[in-house]
Amino acid sequence: MKPFLFALICFVSIPLYSFGQESSKFKGDGEVFYRETFDWGDTTNERGWTLPDGFYFEDPLDNGFNWHWWPNDSLIADRTEEPPFRSTSAADGHLCLFANLYNNYVVAPEYNSINNSIVFPPIDCSEHSSVILQFENTFSNYGPAGLLKGYWRNYIEISSDYGVHWAAFRAGQNAKSSARPNDIGPGESAMFRINITELAAGQSSVLVRINWQNFFGFYFWLIDDFELVEALDNDIQIEYIDLEWENLNPNRHESYSYMIPQSQLNSGNGYHLFKAGIVNMGEFEQSDIILDLTINKDEEVVFQKLDHGINLGPAYKDTLLIDEEDVYVPIEKGNYEIRYNVSQDQVDDFPDDNERSLFFQVTDSVYCRTSFAPATPYSLGSARYGRDEYDLHANVDHFIGSVFPIYSDCEISGFSVYIMGGMADGLISFRQVLWREIDEDPGINEAPLRLLSSYAVDLDSSMFNKWIQLPLDKDGESEFVKAGEVLWAGLETSDYHADENIRKKHGLAIGSNRSYPFHKSPIVGYSPRGGWSSFHASWRYLMIKLMIKDPSSPVIDLENSPFSLAQNYPNPFSGSTHIDYELIVNSNVSIEVMDLTGRTVLRQEEGNRPAGENSCQLNAQYLVPGLYTYTLIADNFRETKQMIVSK
Repeated sequence: MKPFLFALICFVSIPLYSFGQESSKFKGDGEVFYRETFDWGDTTNERGWTLPDGFYFEDPLDNGFNWHWWPNDSLIADRTEEPPFRSTSAADGHLCLFANLYNNYVVAPEYNSINNSIVFPPIDCSEHSSVILQFENTFSNYGPAGLLKGYWRNYIEISSDYGVHWAAFRAGQNAKSSARPNDIGPGESAMFRINITELAAGQSSVLVRINWQNFFGFYFWLIDDFELVEALDNDIQIEYIDLEWENLNPNRHESYSYMIPQSQLNSGNGYHLFKAGIVNMGEFEQSDIILDLTINKDEEVVFQKLDHGINLGPAYKDTLLIDEEDVYVPIEKGNYEIRYNVSQDQVDDFPDDNERSLFFQVTDSVYCRTSFAPATPYSLGSARYGRDEYDLHANVDHFIGSVFPIYSDCEISGFSVYIMGGMADGLISFRQVLWREIDEDPGINEAPLRLLSSYAVDLDSSMFNKWIQLPLDKDGESEFVKAGEVLWAGLETSDYHADENIRKKHGLAIGSNRSYPFHKSPIVGYSPRGGWSSFHASWRYLMIKLMIKDPSSPVIDLENSPFSLAQNYPNPFSGSTHIDYELIVNSNVSIEVMDLTGRTVLRQEEGNRPAGENSCQLNAQYLVPGLYTYTLIADNFRETKQMIVSK
């Protein structure tokens, strides 16, 4: 693929993504010759801060949404509660822009478009042969209509001719609408980095302008620890990684699955089109850059391909691609790692960002988009609409769930959802529902077919931070599905809070993460006002486990589980812990421990254990402190719980 320069003059924008979430990893790579920490607090000023000399604002729409200095405290708004911004120099405050009503900063009675900038004083780069611009930031924003026809814009703009011409860089960092840079969590900081050598190196007066254009309110952009740094001599970085799932349907892109049953891998479907976006952040040309794509199963190499070498000049980027004909079908059960590694002829001065990995599992019966370890909660209220003129309580019978393509005939055993929170006051009820997709573009043509559902229950605090499974009302027919069908498994909720803001902020929340932002979002939802839709913008992976049975497997009584698993004790623990469990029949038992990445870090074979109460001791003295999941496997059944290893 043909490489191209980052910097294009006259407002041609190029998307750039962050290359790490810890700013400290970049400190000391090259010489930092300009730094601004936005330590602008001023107790003598009635507004609490003073804009330093040389900085100025641009507000062409005269809407009053100018940039501010902000202390490091919580952000509280009508729709969002945020923890403090955890930048490197958080203690002295940060630069921020609040749109409209966010943080109750009411400057206009209506939602207005914004187009606001802060311009830095001229920076002398005349003695530097290379220039990297970097800063820590977080944001949340959205633009459904207006100024830029449906899109928000975060810009970093550079001028070396006193503002006559500007080069514009997209600073969205791979975020979609209503999202954050690199899908980081609230309060976390991401590092934004671009190579502006072509524009700034050797120039005596470089202007930097930070611009946010948007339509709609309630959102923000926080920035701290702005730096200009000399580049390293040789520095190749992986900008992003990607892959596709070969689902034997050329008209449908399929999203990533963290867990997929072995019975669903008999049709030739697997991973392919492995891509790595790379960028030369070094000062010199890098030659013969190669992508080494390796898939390991239980730490043994089962697939390996190389892309041909390319050359990249400073500030250029390109994409390396493994041939689309190379499809890997993971037939055997186990734990898999997909590892992307780039290398070049030169010795890389910072090789830590030359490798990235993904993890997935082939299981007996579990079909799941995300790991079993909760990351961030996703409130169903964020996918629902407020009151309308016909119904004071419009949030009734809203559905949200994950998409599960079926590749081989099977029987649905049931599914469970990890619930993380909500208002447990008797005003939120939910049921589990399974739909069959009729049309691949929901909301456009035919509505899906309702297959199975459970009874409705009221949300209760005892359900928080647990997997909840309700029995489905099976009829001996609907639970059997055919190859080629697409299922939607999720929750249907009713929220009777009269206050719209309460519904949005405190609606039922289920576990999710955004670790794998590939292709089509695996989330679908329904609102009585909005109809069916796919949530392409969210790129979230909901914690929903679909349990399926291979028709060729022996019939098993699911109502009488072959074992029960107790919580380990003590918990948290260091060294060792006890695990009690009960078997209904004699079973071969093993215990598997996984970290938050899905990597199996410990497996303990218990052998054949008798029916009845059993106990074992798990030695975890070699595990680093943190959150883990442990899974008890008894023949073809498994159950998972969490445990914490302390120092």
